[in-house]
Amino acid sequence: ETGIPLMRHSIVTEPDRALSEAARLGYPVLVRLTNKYLNPAAGIIYDEAMFRHFLNIDKKPVSKQMPIFIEKFQEGMISIQVLAIGDGQEAIPLAFIENIEEHGVHSGDCASIIPTLSLGDFHKSIAKDALNSIVAHFGIVGHVHMDLAIKGRSVYVTGLWPYPSQNIPFLEKSMRHLINDWNSKLFLGHQAGDLKISQQRNSPDRFYVKESVFPYTFFPDLDPILSPQMRSTGQVLGNECSFGKAYLKSQIAVNPKLPHRDGVFISVRDSEKEACLQIARKLLELGYTIVSTQGTAQFLTERGIKVFTVHKVSGLRPNIIDLIKNGEISLVINIPEGLKSKVDEQVIRRVTIEHNVPLVTTTSGAFLIVRGFEDILKSPFSYKPLEI
Repeated sequence: ETGIPLMRHSIVTEPDRALSEAARLGYPVLVRLTNKYLNPAAGIIYDEAMFRHFLNIDKKPVSKQMPIFIEKFQEGMISIQVLAIGDGQEAIPLAFIENIEEHGVHSGDCASIIPTLSLGDFHKSIAKDALNSIVAHFGIVGHVHMDLAIKGRSVYVTGLWPYPSQNIPFLEKSMRHLINDWNSKLFLGHQAGDLKISQQRNSPDRFYVKESVFPYTFFPDLDPILSPQMRSTGQVLGNECSFGKAYLKSQIAVNPKLPHRDGVFISVRDSEKEACLQIARKLLELGYTIVSTQGTAQFLTERGIKVFTVHKVSGLRPNIIDLIKNGEISLVINIPEGLKSKVDEQVIRRVTIEHNVPLVTTTSGAFLIVRGFEDILKSPFSYKPLEI
């Protein structure tokens, strides 16, 4: 109706129709339930059997009062958050925030960076037009949070919420301004154009990275992997003059155990092995030892990377679990095959968390932490107080 670019999707009110609509859209699909109190309330579904299992967990009710939202899912899409304020007719984008993790991970669980690394003027123009259309159509006054998924020159709106985002504190610290000052004026009848929001104030002079804090140590049965279901319970912030060091600061804030030049365990899905090759090469240059199980080790060795091959969890001893427990691994990079993770990988991630070893489960996160290692060798951390 408003011409907003959306992913192919369907809203259904019957379980049987949910299966047929998912098949029509084509797997994988991203599924969200209206009732957020059901567990899980969202998921990426790769086939019909997985969807049936998802619907049967807790016997999820599907009705006109509690419909299911099904969206065609594409892997490898960039996830962007737009935080704005509206006056009922137009909106002022306060910030474009790029999520480090790709589309499909709940934005509240993502590591996020200001300013963005991948967003161009073309993407911003489409986002602003969509934002203004939605604000004018619904007469939204106050906070607006819009999520985007981007691939190449394709920009899709994947969600919009007319209330404050959980990233407002993150935005306020990077902008050094209290957003509710402007928001209150809009509720008192001021127009967006009256606020004279400075573009200079809206452009941070450093890179700011927000990282999420997870309660995995308190829930021993929970697999520490990111998904559409939000699990984080807090946030930390790192700011620096380079995005690599800003990201590294945010990781240290979550886990002060900074990886030393020791073993780095790498295990990735097939589709990420080429990217993993670049990461492994950089780590070797920085003086780290690469440790992998047979599949990843063979791939890297054939391409000239020196790798120490270790047994799988279910293999002979000593295996990767023994190395982690013995303190021989200082960083684990484990990128599973979607959400269909193998039992061995789940055990590795759990032991990694239990022994306070930094864990990275996305390619983008691995690239950034390695970039941080490089940047910190060129110049030490600089420190600047957070001000509002």
